[in-house]
Amino acid sequence: MMGVFLGGCFGAFSRAWISHWLNQNDFPWGTWIVNILGSILLGFILAFDFQNHWLHIFGIGFCGAFTTYSTFSLETIKLIEQKKWIQSFVYLGTSIGVSLIIVMSIFYFFTT
Repeated sequence: MMGVFLGGCFGAFSRAWISHWLNQNDFPWGTWIVNILGSILLGFILAFDFQNHWLHIFGIGFCGAFTTYSTFSLETIKLIEQKKWIQSFVYLGTSIGVSLIIVMSIFYFFTT
């Protein structure tokens, strides 16, 4: 459990820092980037079958705190409320689609 706590501290701090610097435009780049980077990291963690304590530190702790579904949902709703239809659908589609493609690609590339 201590590994989850430590990984989560670093993950939350990293996300806050990146979001602070990159979420200053009309498009939530910071959240998009952390979710994609978190997917890349999680893909490698799953592909290389890390030992349980490393999975807790990096997979559950760091990635769990680094990536954010709640902020992604809120930012999508804000874009829709502002009637930024194209941006909201691009954000929604690429966030989910790119993340899934990355995790699946890394996992299957390194495990087959």
